[in-house]
Amino acid sequence: MPAAKSAQVTPSGSTGDGGWPCRGEVVLGRPAADVAPFAGDGIVEELGPDRCRLVLGAWSWVGLAATLGRFDAGVEVVGPPELRDAFARLSRRFAHAARPR
Repeated sequence: MPAAKSAQVTPSGSTGDGGWPCRGEVVLGRPAADVAPFAGDGIVEELGPDRCRLVLGAWSWVGLAATLGRFDAGVEVVGPPELRDAFARLSRRFAHAARPR
């Protein structure tokens, strides 16, 4: 396995030290090169040609889950459990929104 590559991107909304109130870690089914330009102040680590690890923060767990959803990729939550719960909450909201009226 090749050595992991990572990139720290300049903060653009946190307290300057990545000090978001909610920080989570996921593995995305998308190349690091596709994710890094849109990761804001997140940390992107290449895990292979089609996978990367992303550590990112937001003002709320649901906000973080929604932000991660914009990468249009498979998501594996590494942690914390609050992020997993936020994805479950969003999935219920989106399932409701998808129902025919």
